[in-house]
Amino acid sequence: MNFRFWIQEMWMQHKDEYIELGISIPESNAQEYFRKYKWWLKREYKHQKSLENLAKAIGEKSGRTDEEADKIAYVRTGILAVYIITNIFIIAGVIRHW
Repeated sequence: MNFRFWIQEMWMQHKDEYIELGISIPESNAQEYFRKYKWWLKREYKHQKSLENLAKAIGEKSGRTDEEADKIAYVRTGILAVYIITNIFIIAGVIRHW
């Protein structure tokens, strides 16, 4: 999903929230919404993309439910972090005794 489609999706969710609450929507269209929340939207989009890339890096989604799959992903991420930290210490020891 590219950024423009993602913005449209966020705009629709924003409108739906206001409709559910019975409040009038302060922004009249998606362009005004983007202008008002531009920096937050850009940061959020980058954050979600980085999470998608992390999920692709640690492997396919496993588990029967989303909650279970998230727990498995956290364990895989922890194992990956331990590998990286271990390698940093190994490399530091090699450089120190060079």
